[in-house]
Amino acid sequence: MNMMTKIALISSLVLNSFLLIYLFGIIPFILFLSVISNMILMSYMIYLLKERTDLQNDFYDLLSNLETYSGKLLSTYELEMFYGDDTLEDLLRNSKILVNKFYDYEDKYYTEPQGNNEDNDTEAQETQSTP
Repeated sequence: MNMMTKIALISSLVLNSFLLIYLFGIIPFILFLSVISNMILMSYMIYLLKERTDLQNDFYDLLSNLETYSGKLLSTYELEMFYGDDTLEDLLRNSKILVNKFYDYEDKYYTEPQGNNEDNDTEAQETQSTP
């Protein structure tokens, strides 16, 4: 919205409110304010719901990318030339812990979890128990 449109909208609201007070009294004016404030609050709620959905989608994309990274790291670790490398083993363990933390956040903040979280929790406990 440009500045002219905002000014026209605000002036229209003010003039209509004075017209309502003059013609019908204070009660219709309060009703008018109630309707306007409800419309503003509803539009704000819709905006917040859209933002939450976008945030949730971004979170799932990030989780998917971390799982892909962890899988590629595991496949690299299982190659003959890298098998048993301590650095890759630590990276693999830390990436699994990180992915599991994201699953914990998913359970905490989102009502509809995507994926099976129990397998990842078991893997994290196994990796943490190995020295």
